[in-house]
Amino acid sequence: MRAFNSVLLIDDDPVSNFMVLNFFKKTNLTRSIKCFKNGKEGLDYLKQNQGNLPDLILLDVNMPVMDGYEFLDEFEKLRINKERINIVLFTTDERELENTNKYGIDKIIIKPLTMEKFSLAIENTNW
Repeated sequence: MRAFNSVLLIDDDPVSNFMVLNFFKKTNLTRSIKCFKNGKEGLDYLKQNQGNLPDLILLDVNMPVMDGYEFLDEFEKLRINKERINIVLFTTDERELENTNKYGIDKIIIKPLTMEKFSLAIENTNW
C-alpha cells in the first residue's frame, strides 16, 4: 500500500481522532496529517492552502458547525484541482451508506478505523 503525502482528518470525536492519528503513525502511511474538528475548519484550511492540498481527506459525517455532507456541498464549489484528492467518509451508522450516492463517494469506513477497513476502502482506486 502506498503512502500519502498528506492527509486531512475532519472529525469532532477526540477518541476517534486519537485512534486515527495512532493508526497513521504506526503504519507510516502518511508524511503529514492535519486534524480539524468540523467541516468548516477543514474547508477554511483548503481555501487557504490551495498550493498544498492533501492526497486524502478522512471525513466524519456527523459533526457540529458543518457536517460531512455540508462540507461536500461546499467542497464542490471550490476552485481547486479535486482530481488528486480522495475522500473517505467516516461514520458510526451504516445507514449513512444510502446518502453517499448523491456525492459519488463509495469509500466509507464504519468506525473504528482498522488496517483491514482502510485497505478495503482504498482498494481498486487510482491512488
